[in-house]
Amino acid sequence: MKNWRIRDLFRESVGNDAGSRGRTLILGGSALLVVGALFLSDLLVTGGILDFQRRYVESGGNLYIASSKSGLDAARCAALVSLPGVKGSAAVSPGPRARVLSEPGTLYWTGIVTMGAIRLLTTASTIQAVDLQGRVLVGADAAQELGVVPGSWLGIEGTKPKQVGAVVDSEDRDPALNRWIAAVAAPIGLARECWVEFDAGVKTGRQETMFAMFTGPDVVVQPVKRLDEFSRDPVGELAGRPQTIAWLYAGLLLALLGWLSSWFRRSDVGLYRAVGTGSPALLVIAAGEFVIPVVVGALGGALWALAWWMAEHGNPTSDQLYVASRTAASIVLLAVTCTPLSWIVLGRESIAAQLKDR
Repeated sequence: MKNWRIRDLFRESVGNDAGSRGRTLILGGSALLVVGALFLSDLLVTGGILDFQRRYVESGGNLYIASSKSGLDAARCAALVSLPGVKGSAAVSPGPRARVLSEPGTLYWTGIVTMGAIRLLTTASTIQAVDLQGRVLVGADAAQELGVVPGSWLGIEGTKPKQVGAVVDSEDRDPALNRWIAAVAAPIGLARECWVEFDAGVKTGRQETMFAMFTGPDVVVQPVKRLDEFSRDPVGELAGRPQTIAWLYAGLLLALLGWLSSWFRRSDVGLYRAVGTGSPALLVIAAGEFVIPVVVGALGGALWALAWWMAEHGNPTSDQLYVASRTAASIVLLAVTCTPLSWIVLGRESIAAQLKDR
């Protein structure tokens, strides 16, 4: 780089930015608006997808039920929780409908469940095994109709009165269970059903795993919820969001502003060339002039979008930050790669013609 040192080139870039505040503010402000808008848009889209996924999981989206009329090994069902990717499991044996002495005209479903069912019925449960020793578990709707709370006594037709150990609201996962009255027992003998909830990251092999654990001609495995019931495809939404291509247009827009700025400064390019500045040096000066305002503006836009999101929704997840940051970085990288080339293109013009514009 004839007649120039690297340090001097960067000083020249900083001096040009400081001497042309209007151009610097336009470039920085444009980067702030463009990057900030797409950064916030990515946070909103990914936030909506994560919220949907959370509601899907809470409603039992990863919960599967294996059933068999001939019975399933309750101990094997309870042991499934030890497998990698399994969040919880429980053996369930639905019983007949029965009358409660305080409400003789109403029938309620009865059943026997293992302790693991408490964690699968509701995600907000804090019930402990000691709360249910020798007691019964009552669904929220049944408890409201009967007017019972934990500690109340409940007389079921044909059995001795039992104390209510806990009331569970399973509205999100299976509303029908809210009218159950169930006893909690150890995983011994056979059960009609085995409930298994998988971790959110496990997307394949769930039904196959349960079929492998329970063999029999009448074994049926099915999910509690189906994704099509929610009429949304989170993976497809993330892959097809507008930001997957919008970063390209945004980067080209900033690059276009940079090229227009360079066009109005072609006389300056001619002056640099007249004093012996070569193409590599011109490229460094142009890059410095453009990178400084654009990077600062883009960083300010991203921080503004992040601050707004945190004020409205709290801290974003690492996945949200990764997606939004990748979009912002792609915009800036495309812009700062294309714009400095404008000075090389202008360097092909006649020096005399460029100097006439001064």
